[in-house]
Amino acid sequence: MRSPLATCLLLLLGVFTTLSWRAAAADGSRATGLEWVRQGVGSDALLQAGTKDEDLAGVTEFEWQCLSPPNAYTIIASWDPKRPDYATLSQMFGGRAKPFANGSLQIRALQESDSGAFNVAVKRGMKVTNTNINLTVYGPLAASVNGSKPGPLKANSDNVSLACEANSTDGVKFAWQMNGVDLSRRDLLGYSLSEDGRLLTIAPVLPGDDHSVTCSASNPFFSARSPAAEIDVHGPLEVSVNVSWPGPLKADSDNVTLACVANATRGVAYAWLRSGKVLDSSDSSRSSLSRDQTRLTLAPVTTGDNVTITCHASNAFYSAASQPTVLDVYGPLAVSVNVSKPGPLKANSDNVSLACEANSTDGVRFAWQRNGVALSGWNPLGYSLSEDGRLLTIVPVLPGDDHSVTCSASNPFFSTRSPAAEIDVHGPLEVSVNVSWPGPLKADSDNVTLACVANATRGVAYAWLRSGKVLDSWDSSRLSLSRDQMRLTLAPVTTGDNVTITCHASNAFYSAASQPTLLDVHGPLEVSVNVSWPGPLKADSDNVTLACVANATRGVAYAWLRSGKVLDSWDSSRSSLSRDQTRLTLAPVATGDNVTITCHASNAFYSAASQPTLLDVHGKEEAPSSRHTTVHPVVLLYLCRTSFTPYITAVYMYVYTLNSHTIRSQPC
Repeated sequence: MRSPLATCLLLLLGVFTTLSWRAAAADGSRATGLEWVRQGVGSDALLQAGTKDEDLAGVTEFEWQCLSPPNAYTIIASWDPKRPDYATLSQMFGGRAKPFANGSLQIRALQESDSGAFNVAVKRGMKVTNTNINLTVYGPLAASVNGSKPGPLKANSDNVSLACEANSTDGVKFAWQMNGVDLSRRDLLGYSLSEDGRLLTIAPVLPGDDHSVTCSASNPFFSARSPAAEIDVHGPLEVSVNVSWPGPLKADSDNVTLACVANATRGVAYAWLRSGKVLDSSDSSRSSLSRDQTRLTLAPVTTGDNVTITCHASNAFYSAASQPTVLDVYGPLAVSVNVSKPGPLKANSDNVSLACEANSTDGVRFAWQRNGVALSGWNPLGYSLSEDGRLLTIVPVLPGDDHSVTCSASNPFFSTRSPAAEIDVHGPLEVSVNVSWPGPLKADSDNVTLACVANATRGVAYAWLRSGKVLDSWDSSRLSLSRDQMRLTLAPVTTGDNVTITCHASNAFYSAASQPTLLDVHGPLEVSVNVSWPGPLKADSDNVTLACVANATRGVAYAWLRSGKVLDSWDSSRSSLSRDQTRLTLAPVATGDNVTITCHASNAFYSAASQPTLLDVHGKEEAPSSRHTTVHPVVLLYLCRTSFTPYITAVYMYVYTLNSHTIRSQPC
C-alpha cells in the first residue's frame, strides 16, 4: 500500500512531467491532458493512448514510460502499430502487459504496486503526442478502531475519541456504527465527527453510550468493517430482582430462580446476599449460580428461605443493591396456645388473652375452636379477636367459659390444630347428690353409690361427710371412693348408714355443700311398748298412752292389736292414734282395757311385734269370787274382788312364781 506522501509525490511528478512534455511540444510535439484510471486489485486496466483506428495513419511508434519511482523514466513498452506482437516489453509488469495496435496497453491481474503515473508517446515521424495517465489500483481494506481512552469511562464525566484506522486512505470513505446501526441514523447529540469522518468524539459519555462501536472504510472497489470496540461506560446502577415463580412455594418441593436485573450489564459484577450474608454462607447443596452470577437457583426451597435475599451490583464507579426479596415459602406448621393467665381464673372478674403461636406467621390464617366448635358458632359476647385472628381475648371470663380451647393455623399447603388449652374458670358452685338406688335398701345386703354432681368440674375438689364428719372416720371396709372423689360406694349398706351424708365441693375461689342425703336402709326390727303410767289406773278416770318403740323409724309402719284384733275394732270414742301410729292413747281407761295390747312394726323387708302389754286398770270393788283367767302367754290368775289383803297377796306371789313372764299385776 502506498503512503499518502508517495501519492503526493506521484501527483507532483505527473504534473511536472506534463509540463515537461508540454514544453517539448513547443519543439514540434503535442501534449494531451492527464488521464485517470481506477481499478481494483486483480482486475485488468486498459491504458489508452487516445488514438482511434482512423488516426493511426502516420504513426510510426507507440512508447509507454513509467513516471513514478522507483521505475521513473523506465520504458515499459514500445512497438510499431503495425506489428504489436513484436513489441519491446520491460519486466516491470512481469509479462502482465499487452500492447494493442491502437497504442493501448493492457495490464492484467492488477496489483496495488501497479499504481503510478505513466506517459504514452505517439510518434509520427518527428512529431510526438504525449498523454499522461495516472493509474490507481485499489486494494482490499482493513479497518480498526483506536480509542483515546479504552475505559472504563465514568458516565457524565469522561470524554472519549475513537479513530478509524485503515490500511489505506486513498479514496477511502469512513462511516461509524453503534450496535450495528449506522451513526447517521442516531441522535448525534454529544457526538462529533472529523471532516473526513475518521474521528468520532463523544463528550461526555452518557450511561446509554456503553455500546459496541464499529467503523467501516470503503473505496470504489472494496469496503471493510472493523472489529467491534466496546465503549465501556459505567454509570449509576439501578438493580431489581425478578423471581421465576413468586409463590406460594411449597417447602422441600418447589424450585425457584431469582434473576438480578440491572440497568447496565457492561463491566458489572454481581453478588447475592441472604439475610445480609454473602451467598457462600448459604446451603450450597441447594443453591447454584449462573456463570455471570446474575441468576440464583434454589432447588428446592425450604422454610429457611423466608429471609431477605438481595442482589448487589457494582461497576468501576458505582454500586447499588436491589430491594430485599422475601420468598413466599410455606412449610408444615406447628401450633400451640399461649394463655396470658393460665389460671385459675375467677368468674365474672378476671380477663384472659390466648395467643395462637405458630412456627411461621407469613401467609398463615388463624381460627379458634371451643370444645371443637369453630368460633363463628360461639356467643360472641365478651369475646374479641385481633385483626389477624391470632389473639383471642375474653373480658371477663364467665362460669361457662371453662372449656378446652384450640387454635388452628393454615397456609396454602398445610394446616394443623394446636393441643387443647384449658381455660380454668372457677365460679360459684352448686352441689347435689345423686343416689344410684334411692331405696328402700336392705341392710347387710344391698349396695349403693352416691354421686356428687356440681355445676362445674374443672379444678373442683370433693369431700364426703357422714353426720358432719369427714370420710376418714368411716368404716373403710365397706366404702370406696372413685379416683376423682366424686362417687362414694357403700357395699353393703347397714342400718348405721341411716344418717346424713353430704358432699362438699370447692375450687380456688368458692365452696358449696349439697343438701344432706339420708339413705333408706331397712334392717331387722325390734319392738317394745312403753306405757306412760304403768298403773294402777283408775277406771273411767285415768288416761294412759302406750308408745311403740322400734330400733328403727325410717320406712316403718305401725299397727296396734287388742286381744289380737287390730285397732279398727276398738272403741274409737276413747282411743286415739298419733299421726305416725306410734302412740296409742286411751282416755279414759276402762276395766275392759285389762286385756293384752300389742304393737306391730314392719318395713320393706322385715316385721316384728312387741311383747303383749296388760294395763292395770282398777274399777269398783265387788264380792270376792274367783275364776280362771287365761292370759297370753298362758298364766293362771286368781283375781279376787275382796278387801281381804293377805289372801290377795298370797295369790300374787303364787302367780309370780308360776311364770316368770307374768303380766304386771298389783294386789287387789
